Amino acid sequence: MDKQLFVVDDNPDYRFLLYKLLKQCSPMYKVIFFGESTTLFPQLLTLHRTQQDLPALIILDLNMPGKNGLQLLKQLKEPSQSTPAPLCHIPVVIMSSETSQQKIQMCYRLGANAFVEKPVDYEGMQSAVKATCDFWLGTNHIPQ
Repeated sequence: MDKQLFVVDDNPDYRFLLYKLLKQCSPMYKVIFFGESTTLFPQLLTLHRTQQDLPALIILDLNMPGKNGLQLLKQLKEPSQSTPAPLCHIPVVIMSSETSQQKIQMCYRLGANAFVEKPVDYEGMQSAVKATCDFWLGTNHIPQ
């Protein structure tokens, strides 16, 4: 059983930094990146259809070209014919530099499990990633 976590972010520099930090705090997890939000949902459907393990966590940026993070979050969390129930249970942590109260409230209304501000410095980022991993990959348990 391969434990995975998925990250959706269009910024390659941020993905590189996040990969390094995620591997430090959760080395047993395979980190898979999606540079576009449109590629995540089909991958999740394939995993579900072929009865492979779903990711333990999705870290999602809000501001991306094409389908933005809010649109993807709604697609993931809103029960529908195209969204199998197990996909709705995957924890989604929004990690964004956009921190207006309106955006944060919208994220929670659409089903985000947490909202973490993207720190601008390395130490802040390291702390945020460690706290996210400790809780969502260590303490929290999701239904199988």
